[in-house]
Amino acid sequence: MNDNHARVCTSPEWALHIQTDILPALTRDVDLGDRMLEIGPGPGAATEWLRSRVGTLTAIEVDETASALLASRYASTNVEVVTTSAAELSYPDASYDSVGCFTMLHHVPTMALQNAILAEAFRVLRPGGRLGISDVTVDDAIDPVRRAAAEREVGCLAGALTRREYHDLLAAAGFTHIRITATRPAGDGLHSAIIQAVKPATPK
Repeated sequence: MNDNHARVCTSPEWALHIQTDILPALTRDVDLGDRMLEIGPGPGAATEWLRSRVGTLTAIEVDETASALLASRYASTNVEVVTTSAAELSYPDASYDSVGCFTMLHHVPTMALQNAILAEAFRVLRPGGRLGISDVTVDDAIDPVRRAAAEREVGCLAGALTRREYHDLLAAAGFTHIRITATRPAGDGLHSAIIQAVKPATPK
């Protein structure tokens, strides 16, 4: 990501946006359960809000510096911070009631790695568990020139997906009741979106 994007994502204003606009919309009428997994918390914009609504929160962060800062911040709380890749989780099947990932997946550079992360999220969710994602999405009809301009503006769109691509990845992982709602423009050809899905209560 570029320097401006890095400043925005670590700012109090961004945390306020996540906590007042994104998370309430994602979790409205959704029971997060007792055990939740947060994938890619970064500076923790969502972590504080989430931990007050679940019994335990596991935060998976691949960046060692960000993980260490979060671990220090949430020592002796109901948050466990683990430095690892979300594509290779060590937890047993059906370990969590809910999984969340907030403005992170578009930083993942390949669709194959995104697919691995979503497959692991599906595996560790209990049957009937909920997945909630917020992310930047690319308009289906965006042309390569506009996309390149948007990438220069935002600085981290190597893994940005269209809403159709998101739907297909989630369906391929096994999720159902997939709902993708564009919330606001995020640049030329880009939109912020909230994405909700469910692990079926019984196998397909």
